[in-house]
Amino acid sequence: MDRPNLFILGAAKCGTSSLHEYLSQHPDVCMSNPKEPRFFEAEYERGADAYWRGCWAHYAGERVAGEARPANLFLPYVPERVHALAPDARLVVVLREPGSRAFSHWWQRVQQGLETLPFLDALKDNLRRIESGIGFEGPEGERRWREALLPDSGTVRVTTYLDTGYYAEQLRRYLALFPAEQVKVLLTDDLERGTDDVLRDVHQFLGVEPRPLENAEPKLVAPRRGGAKVLRALRALRIGRALPNALKDPARRAVGRLGKRARPEPHEVRWVREHFAARNADLASLIGRDLSRWEPR
Repeated sequence: MDRPNLFILGAAKCGTSSLHEYLSQHPDVCMSNPKEPRFFEAEYERGADAYWRGCWAHYAGERVAGEARPANLFLPYVPERVHALAPDARLVVVLREPGSRAFSHWWQRVQQGLETLPFLDALKDNLRRIESGIGFEGPEGERRWREALLPDSGTVRVTTYLDTGYYAEQLRRYLALFPAEQVKVLLTDDLERGTDDVLRDVHQFLGVEPRPLENAEPKLVAPRRGGAKVLRALRALRIGRALPNALKDPARRAVGRLGKRARPEPHEVRWVREHFAARNADLASLIGRDLSRWEPR
C-alpha cells in the first residue's frame, strides 16, 4: 500500500481526535502522524508520494491506513482530490450538534488568543462573511484558505463557526463521488453513548477484526479557562515550534485540563439552534437519522 484508504471526515470539534486515537489502537490500522495532514487543502502540489512518506513512515503492512483532517470535510475543493487519490477509500464522517460544536470552536480560539469577540458577536461576524459571498470554492477559495493558514499549524485566521456546521452540503459533495456503501456517518452522541459498540461497527466497516479498546479516554483538544494565559504565553514564546510532533498533543491536553470550561448563555443557544434548524432537517433526511434533539427549544 502506498496510499491511505481511510479518511475520517468529521468537522472540527466533533471527536475526530478521539476516533483517530481509538482506531490507532487496532493492530491492523495505521493512522497518520501527524493526525491532520494539510495535504489536500494546502500541499497538494507536493504529490501523493511525499504525502504518503511524510505521514505514514511508520506503516508496517496494516490493512488500513488513515488520516483525520477536519478541513477535508469543510473545504469544497478537497473531495475531488481525495477521490482522485483514493477512489476506493472508506470515509467515516463524524458530526456533532452544530450549535455546541460552534461554541467549542469559538472557545478554543478564544483560549488560543485568536478570537476576541463574544460568542454571539463572533457568530454574526461569521454570518456577514458568509452572506457577502466570501467562501472557499475553486482556485480563489483555495488561495484565500491557504493565505489564512497559520504557519506550522492546522489553525486558520478566518472564522468558520457557522459554515463548518453546514453538514448536508458538505456530505453531498462526497456522496456525488463515492458510493454510499463507502461512507459511514456517525454522531458524537453515538460515541458518547457506547464507544465500544460504535468502534466495533467501524471496525467491521473497515474490514478489520473488531477489537475492544485498550484506552477509551477521549482526546481533549480545546483548552479550558485556567489554561488560557499559559497557552497564550507559550504561543508568544513560540515554544510549540520547538516541540516534536509527538509531544504537541500531550502538552496541549495538559494545559487544557486547567480550570473550568465555559458554557453558552440560553439566548445564544436559541439563536444558533434556530440558525441551523433548516439545515439540520435537511441533514436528517439525507442520513436517515432522527436529529430532533438538535432542534431549538
